[in-house]
Amino acid sequence: MKGISLRTRLVAGLLVLVAAALVVVGIVSVTALRSYLYDQVDEQLDRASGPGLGFLRPGLAPPAVPGSTTSNRGPGPNQLYIELRTSAGETVRVFPLERGSVQEPAPKVPEIDPTVPGRTHHDVGAVDGSLPYRLLVVTRPGEGTAIFGASLQGVQDATRRLILVEVIAGFGVLLLVGIFATAFVRLGLKPLDDMADTAGAIAAGDLTQRVKEDDPRTEVGRLGGALNTMLGQIEGAFAERTASQERLRRFVADAGHELRTPLTSIRGYSELYRNGAVTAGEPLDRAMSRIESEAGRMGVLVDDLLLLARLDQGRAPASDPVDLVAVVADCVYDALAVEPDRQLATAVPDHPVVVLGDALRLHQVLANLLANVRVHTPSAASAEVGLTIDGSWAVLTVRDHGPGMEPEVAEHVFERFFRADPARTRQHGGAGLGLAIVAAIVETHGGSVTLVSAVGQGSNFMVRLPLAPAPIPVQLTSDSQVTAMLGAHAQR
Repeated sequence: MKGISLRTRLVAGLLVLVAAALVVVGIVSVTALRSYLYDQVDEQLDRASGPGLGFLRPGLAPPAVPGSTTSNRGPGPNQLYIELRTSAGETVRVFPLERGSVQEPAPKVPEIDPTVPGRTHHDVGAVDGSLPYRLLVVTRPGEGTAIFGASLQGVQDATRRLILVEVIAGFGVLLLVGIFATAFVRLGLKPLDDMADTAGAIAAGDLTQRVKEDDPRTEVGRLGGALNTMLGQIEGAFAERTASQERLRRFVADAGHELRTPLTSIRGYSELYRNGAVTAGEPLDRAMSRIESEAGRMGVLVDDLLLLARLDQGRAPASDPVDLVAVVADCVYDALAVEPDRQLATAVPDHPVVVLGDALRLHQVLANLLANVRVHTPSAASAEVGLTIDGSWAVLTVRDHGPGMEPEVAEHVFERFFRADPARTRQHGGAGLGLAIVAAIVETHGGSVTLVSAVGQGSNFMVRLPLAPAPIPVQLTSDSQVTAMLGAHAQR
């Protein structure tokens, strides 16, 4: 069956089944007709046997006819062959079968025992083999034997005509079935042909192609729906792979660009020292200080890249209970210690707000957001840190009243190595990884982070984290400790 199309196999299978059905019907019909015609002949012989047996009365003497068997007309028209024999088995009368004026040859009568009574049927041929006969032999011991025969030529002719008609009609039926089956199978398999064409287009590189979906209650419809779902997933996977490759390419390029600057600076100072351009004393101290500063900045960049790489692996963070109220207190305390002149207000609940996660990473989220405020807004711009509960979510907000950002800039701030101000120096602008780390940490904790910003209206970062299911047995910072930490710096 290799190399034969499904359409051909379906049509061929249907034709085989129809042909087998026609053969069975033909055999049954021919057998039924033959049986019916035989019954008719037997009934005709039975009717003729009644009057014919009257010649078998005891004492019946054969007519005086010179020669051998005498042909005389007997009990009816010569539509039957009738032969009468004595109890001794001698033929006394014969009424031959006639067709018009033509006398048919006599049948080849089998051997008969005149001493055994009975009625038996026999299928024999004519003495010259030209004609088939159906015989009824009636034997009465002491009276004689009567033999009645009818031609089976009509039965055979009718049977042959029926077979011929059935063969011709069968071929006609098979031809029509083949034509209509080919058309219906082609129509029924058209969706599969369309799927094959679509698959070819997809294999050529067009992943946007989809198969035409049919009735979902049919097998083809379900197949089409499943293929479209699979194609959508494949297209999404290819798009994600392409985007991932593009992000990786851009990431590597940006990382190389960021690392090149401190490396160039370190190499430059090293060459100056090696060439004797930096002498002992203040010049040497300044060069060593710059080398240390650039090495430290490069170390921070490498640490951030390693953190993002670990976060990209999709590993689940720790599931320890973390009180966000305490996290806010610690981060605000640290931010005011770095920039004591900043007006930094806080608004937190008077009860613990517990989430499950990694305390150090959640602390880093708020620390990075506050560092973003410190770096990108003037010290005179005030800021607020808020913590609220929204249903099953903890909502942490960091809002500043700085210069704000354009909408097209705000939608890219969580991308790696992105800088809102291209002219900002690296000393003040950083590597552009702080907010990317915030987004990655929040995502691994099952939350989300958004930004609402407008030029002249400041920026508002909103972090949503799922609350821990209550109750959670955890050692939390006491309310008095949190209040003391926040209140001490709120007075400054």
